[in-house]
Amino acid sequence: MKTDPYFRERIEELDEEVLDMAESMLKKNIHEQKEASIFFFLKTKGKQRGYIETIDNQLTINPFEELMKAASQVDDE
Repeated sequence: MKTDPYFRERIEELDEEVLDMAESMLKKNIHEQKEASIFFFLKTKGKQRGYIETIDNQLTINPFEELMKAASQVDDE
């Protein structure tokens, strides 16, 4: 590809054809209401509307665990 411009151009054209085919299949799947395709589309193209997965890194403490911990401390005293 580095030395043959015709070969590079042809490979790039083939890549575009495959991408076009995949896009048309995605559109077909969305039209057929296939959830995985709909989710994929919304996660990639609907980010500005809030369709994005995020990871919640906040630690949530179970209140029952805190209560048990406090009770054991009272027993130790």
